[in-house]
Amino acid sequence: MIQLNKKNLYSYKKTRLAIQMILNIAKEYLRRLRIVEKQLDRLKDDAKETAENREVFKLLEIQNTLTYFTTSLKGNEIIMERLMRTPNVKMYEEDQDVLEDAIIENRQAIEMASIYQQITAALVDAFGSIISNNLYHYITYTFWYNQNYYHYQNNLLTLHINLNHSLINN
Repeated sequence: MIQLNKKNLYSYKKTRLAIQMILNIAKEYLRRLRIVEKQLDRLKDDAKETAENREVFKLLEIQNTLTYFTTSLKGNEIIMERLMRTPNVKMYEEDQDVLEDAIIENRQAIEMASIYQQITAALVDAFGSIISNNLYHYITYTFWYNQNYYHYQNNLLTLHINLNHSLINN
């Protein structure tokens, strides 16, 4: 939930109220992006120990979340820039400063979301490589085991035949 700083909230100044809400929305995105960063760190640690479908699906969820975040943040950026350029909107000097702060916070959130999207894409690739590598080792081991098992069975059969043959001849 977004927390508004009530002591600086001017509801009678409609433009400032709107700008303060936009600033708080940008700050909330930044807070949520830090949560995403922690989730990514946990998934990176999990990748070192095991690569399971569960982690891959979590990464895909994070990718989707980041896509929605980026889309929303870019929409907010357009609104803020229009607000900045619109001469008909009554703004006090402090409103201009708050709007500039909101634009900076929003751009920072867009940049963070973009970086986390790149990290997530790299992690998805890494998980795919780990799973592929594990599958390769499993198949190689299974093939080796089956080959050795076949030779072992074949050797036992040969030994059994030779023993029977020796017993019959003696």
